[in-house]
Amino acid sequence: MTISEHGGHIKGPAEVLRTNMVDVGELRDSAARGRATELAVQGKPVGLYNVAVSAILGDGKNRAFVDAVATIKGEKRGQRPLAACLPTERFVEILDPEKISESLHAKFLDARDLAARTGSLCFFRAPITEVAAETLPPSMVSRLDGVPVIQNWDATGHQPTNLLLAQMRNAGIEYPAITSMNVSGQPEIVDQHEAIQFSQEHGLPIFLTDEKTNPHVVGSYTILELNQSGLKLLRAGNIPVDMLRIVLDTPINTDGSTQAKSAIPLSIPDEEMDELKTLDPKTARIAILSALRDEPFPNLDKVLGRDQKNSST
Repeated sequence: MTISEHGGHIKGPAEVLRTNMVDVGELRDSAARGRATELAVQGKPVGLYNVAVSAILGDGKNRAFVDAVATIKGEKRGQRPLAACLPTERFVEILDPEKISESLHAKFLDARDLAARTGSLCFFRAPITEVAAETLPPSMVSRLDGVPVIQNWDATGHQPTNLLLAQMRNAGIEYPAITSMNVSGQPEIVDQHEAIQFSQEHGLPIFLTDEKTNPHVVGSYTILELNQSGLKLLRAGNIPVDMLRIVLDTPINTDGSTQAKSAIPLSIPDEEMDELKTLDPKTARIAILSALRDEPFPNLDKVLGRDQKNSST
């Protein structure tokens, strides 16, 4: 395997090699994902390039993983919880409708529809029931004014990470957890060369690269919050909020939001954006996912005729 000299992209055959203390494999290679799964079962942190940003993934229920993340992220992390990687169906099951605006119920309590609109596009932070809070690992639950809250990202739509999570679940990891690869307070790592070096310096045993991403879209994911007032933008990231408004067909309050460090969001020509707005939200999501590959924004006529099996990045 060789590493290209531009864009942080990794080129080469699907193999696992050792760079000092770090196994470097390809996220799209089943054997590499299998090795990462074995390590995660042991409570080890797994590094990967997840569409547009490097991340740390592992078993949110395993104390060894939780402690490893705390060490890697440093003192500035404090008691901030890990994000969950639950399928939307499970995420919806644990939501507390009484703590969410009724205006959002039709979209956010229908798991199949919500996944078809938003799968792999953004994180959702939302209130959950007390019963769910008692079931989930403490490392993944926070409280806001006493209300239990989790942050979740469903990988449906990004096939390589989705396959990795499926392997982890099959291996017994019930609560996969994820966080950005960086020391808290520092910019997110968007260059895969830098991510491999970071993994080596901070004791991550494996890093999974991905060459099939759009080098012009980098940075952490957008975070949206569900609350009693409606839908709010907490952090702008690699998918612009205007695109998320299209797929959700819902107003999003942007007051007080922050910007992900090192982020270069997906950008499309004005005429394509105008056409995107005319599409069915689920088709619009497919178009957005297509643009996260290493290609220009897709011809929308082609997207309209594309079947679902080809819609994953």
